Amino acid sequence: AEIILPIQYKFLGVSIFIVILVILCFLIAGYFISRQITKPIKELTSAIERMRNNDFIARVNIKSGDEIEELGDSFNKTAEILENLDKEKNQIDKAKTEFLSITSHELRSPMTPMKAQLQMVLGDYFGKITKEQRESLLIVLNNTERLDKIIVDFLEISRIEAARLKFNFVKADL
Repeated sequence: AEIILPIQYKFLGVSIFIVILVILCFLIAGYFISRQITKPIKELTSAIERMRNNDFIARVNIKSGDEIEELGDSFNKTAEILENLDKEKNQIDKAKTEFLSITSHELRSPMTPMKAQLQMVLGDYFGKITKEQRESLLIVLNNTERLDKIIVDFLEISRIEAARLKFNFVKADL
């Protein structure tokens, strides 16, 4: 049997301490290195999630000096382009809604006096009319009313798009 001397115990203890210290250093270094790699990826993932929710002002600030930084720069350029496209789309939608609203009002303005005049003629306000004239004027009045309903529909579409539509909820027995 081998005899272990006290100096060997000290050497064994110091060796175990050094091995534990080296392992601890490697674990700490590994943690920081992995954090340095995963932090930018998590930042990119978070920004992508924000963009998925139509938040096109999302940007990343990655200064790692490697391919991940290049990816971050590309992401920022893409986000800027998408933000500009979203702004343009919103401006176009607003212009379209305004155009629909103005056009509908402008079309409806002459419709009201036309309908009123037709109703007055049909009501014998200007004198008697023949049966054929009445039938012809009724056709014109019906088409005028149909056109007016179409214009009202356009107005409602523009109100829906402008979020100005007022709802009147009424209980009804189906």
